[in-house]
Amino acid sequence: ETTGELRFQLFLMLQTCPLLSIFSFLYTRERIADTFILETPYQLLAIFFGVYLGYFVLKTLLYTLVNSVFFGGRYSARWLKSFLFVSSVEGVLLFPLVMFQAYFDLGIQNAIFYAAFVIILVKTMLFYKSYVIFFKQKSLYLQIILYFCALEIMPLLSLTGILKMIVDYLKINF
Repeated sequence: ETTGELRFQLFLMLQTCPLLSIFSFLYTRERIADTFILETPYQLLAIFFGVYLGYFVLKTLLYTLVNSVFFGGRYSARWLKSFLFVSSVEGVLLFPLVMFQAYFDLGIQNAIFYAAFVIILVKTMLFYKSYVIFFKQKSLYLQIILYFCALEIMPLLSLTGILKMIVDYLKINF
């Protein structure tokens, strides 16, 4: 891959953060609360953006550390390129959702189903890529499940908990 392709994939991965933050903001306003202790709704949007950006940066650092220790530099570099590509695909797939929700008032129930489908698809692609890159030669099945749960599922559940705590802290309870 050329440097231009990697920069474009990095841009698409960074585009995923505002798309996820806009979706989270619209979901929060529709389902959880409409009033917050913040002065403008853009502050909540910025907080969501910061959380998602931190999530992707932390996952990248975690992958780099774990993969370089257990699998070596060559496999780690292949995995980071695959992770960057799959995260870029996630951003591209979420773009129509945010546009339909913002401009055409797509129902939140349909948006949740679409977002869940995209997230499950992305996690399945990452599971397959980690199997092909790290575990195909060794045919270790328990290790792939432990690897996937520790580096994909737990950070996703932690992200959900962090977002829920932030919203609960910032909303106004009457």
